[in-house]
Amino acid sequence: MEVIREHLIYKNVPITICMKELKPIEQYEVVRLILASQSTNVSVCTHESTNSYIDKLLKELPAVKFVQCFQEQVVLAENPLWG
Repeated sequence: MEVIREHLIYKNVPITICMKELKPIEQYEVVRLILASQSTNVSVCTHESTNSYIDKLLKELPAVKFVQCFQEQVVLAENPLWG
């Protein structure tokens, strides 16, 4: 959670957040941090592990793009120049 906070508040760089890795209270914290930081490039993977309220909040945020993180990991593994 500290890494997510650091990226959103201090660095404002593109970030992919996997909600499955977070506790429910941390998921709410992520939404709050996205709002507070006014980040513009946030990718979120939910894995259907969020409740309907979190989903609705995330859909309302213009900076949030929904992705499937396991597909991004496959792309990164296929390209040895990344990571």
